[in-house]
Amino acid sequence: MDLLGYCDVILELLSDIIELTLLNCNVPITFVEKLGDFVAQHKINLSFLNVSGIDLNGVGQLMDTCIHTIPVLQLAGCNLNDDDFTSWSRAIRERNTNMDLLNLSYNVLSQNALENLAPSVHQLDGWLLHRCSISGDGLKQLCHEILKRQKPMNVFSLKNNNIGLIGVSEVSTCVHNIRQLWLDNCNLTGTCLKPFLLAILKLDHQMETFSIGGNKVGSEIIPMLAKCVHKSKRLDLDNCGMNADEVKIVTNETKFQDEPMTFLALSKNKFGDEGAIALTGCLNKVEVLDLRNCDITSVGAKALWEANLKWKREIWGLDSEFEEASETSASSDEMAPVVTNLKKKRCQIS
Repeated sequence: MDLLGYCDVILELLSDIIELTLLNCNVPITFVEKLGDFVAQHKINLSFLNVSGIDLNGVGQLMDTCIHTIPVLQLAGCNLNDDDFTSWSRAIRERNTNMDLLNLSYNVLSQNALENLAPSVHQLDGWLLHRCSISGDGLKQLCHEILKRQKPMNVFSLKNNNIGLIGVSEVSTCVHNIRQLWLDNCNLTGTCLKPFLLAILKLDHQMETFSIGGNKVGSEIIPMLAKCVHKSKRLDLDNCGMNADEVKIVTNETKFQDEPMTFLALSKNKFGDEGAIALTGCLNKVEVLDLRNCDITSVGAKALWEANLKWKREIWGLDSEFEEASETSASSDEMAPVVTNLKKKRCQIS
């Protein structure tokens, strides 16, 4: 949307806005600079700012003045460069309070950019880095800083980055200091995952979320992966190439949970009715079960439905009603790892 004629109006209304979204909008560079200065000078209490999709290449640093105060900042797909990242890293480190979430997804982060941003993780409680062309070598300094955090990082997501063996090895060094970890579609094989899963199984606590959807893990790693149900309240194994026998292994481990898992995702694994019937034995240990696109026919669906009469669990993918509900709940890829409780006035323009 073209906002050239509305920039001054937005600034005038800013003091009454708690959330501002300017998604994929055409705004002049001068407005970007004014927005940052206005928020900083007038101590505007913005709790959420989303300028994703706006080309901020080379000018993103003009917003560093407002980074000191905004808890949630969405900058996905803004064509940012190394100078922008360096400027923001410095501004984030000067904050008096931690940011709840910084989303830099769909921006290319070089190894130099990651190394410059790494020290800022001490003031970041949540960081989304989806599809940022991050390689394994670039994660060494970043993971080293996460390791040194005094409190665990709430959210760390590297979805859709080809980090491979080197990258996942670096993440394994700091996994105990991350509450929610997302490594979907990161080109992780069983060989990559084995030392990483060993690190998770050594944890003396449960993670909130562990997600490795979209990685073809291989049958040899499934017994070790299944034991992760004891180390994460939410486990996402979407599209991991699992068959019915492998789902049975996960099911058998889930049965021994002390407390029910909040969420178990097995969607897009083609285990069919045999796997669905096996899952009926662990419904008492899973609050929400995602079974979308698993080749389950009416036979498997009926078995799950009958078993669920007692437990009343939420199962996605059994019929059109469940499918519609689950698609609505899981539609936002970028905001999936974190939920913010923001209830005041919102302004969204896209």
